Amino acid sequence: MVYIRSNLRALSVLLCLIICSMIVMTIISFGYERIQLSTVTWLFSQSLCLYLAYLTFQTIFFDRFIACFRIRGNVGFFIALNDFLGYSGTIIVLAAKELFSPDINWTFFYNRMAGYVGLICCVAFIFSLIYLHQRHKKENPSIPGRQTELPETEPVYTVA
Repeated sequence: MVYIRSNLRALSVLLCLIICSMIVMTIISFGYERIQLSTVTWLFSQSLCLYLAYLTFQTIFFDRFIACFRIRGNVGFFIALNDFLGYSGTIIVLAAKELFSPDINWTFFYNRMAGYVGLICCVAFIFSLIYLHQRHKKENPSIPGRQTELPETEPVYTVA
């Protein structure tokens, strides 16, 4: 990512990486019975897909986001918020499983939850990618090679 100079391009690459990992996670989750992966391979694949998304946000994404949109501040708030949401989500999932369905099969529950999370995140990140490009075009209209309308100005009159 160091070699990508454009912040928007770096954000696009990161979001595409996350989208791909969410697609893989969804396929592995919903196709668990058909794919017939070993338990270790299945769990490693699921964990790797989730970790890719988490690590991308914790390390590079927020830095590039702040630089791309010239936000004043640093990544500390975003990283703390990201950790808070991640830990809160874990607690909510565990509490919901134990309180509402303590006798449910953990493998089935985890697999379905991972599949739906992957599906929802995939859709959300696709919309985020579209939004980032639209916002960047709106905030940076003077990109070379793109036609922009000049604002109308009043005629200048000179006195002779």
